[in-house]
Amino acid sequence: MPRSARARAAFAASLHSWRFEVAGQNEDEALLLDKAQWYLAHGVTIVWLVLPETREVVVLIGEQETRYRMGQRLAPHDALPDLAPGVADFFRSCDPDAARSLHKR
Repeated sequence: MPRSARARAAFAASLHSWRFEVAGQNEDEALLLDKAQWYLAHGVTIVWLVLPETREVVVLIGEQETRYRMGQRLAPHDALPDLAPGVADFFRSCDPDAARSLHKR
């Protein structure tokens, strides 16, 4: 959760304009892209699709689709102020070394 009061208020407002989907065993990228198009057609401003198999995040804003890979950071957006995570942040728990280091704390 963002820390500043401005960011918290914007985050709460963004819940209606932002969707976040993760591909899984029963939902592949194609299905998530279809869902994202539905969200966008129904007023959602920005959709993030997290793809664990390829370790990518696809960001959809209107007709624009941007694919981010490991080592990159998502571009900030007015609908999500102060929220521009690195792609690696989405997959930290998938990394065995990172998971071991978390358990050692």
